[in-house]
Amino acid sequence: MRKLYVANTRIGPFYIAESEGRFHVIYGDNSLGSYSRPEQAAGDVAGGHTASISIGTDTANLGIPEDLNEWQRVEPDV
Repeated sequence: MRKLYVANTRIGPFYIAESEGRFHVIYGDNSLGSYSRPEQAAGDVAGGHTASISIGTDTANLGIPEDLNEWQRVEPDV
């Protein structure tokens, strides 16, 4: 998976990554969902509408931006 965007939160970073034309919300080693567009991934994780994970909090309460333009771009490894 190629990480494209990151949103840093008090419990650690959430990424949007691309693999085989799909976009995934990644937290730790877990994929929280697969989407056709990265904007959908950002909106779902910001609103707390992703797959359940054991983090002890709702992702809607982490201040993750719904607008993908507010996420930080991940620079590719050189």
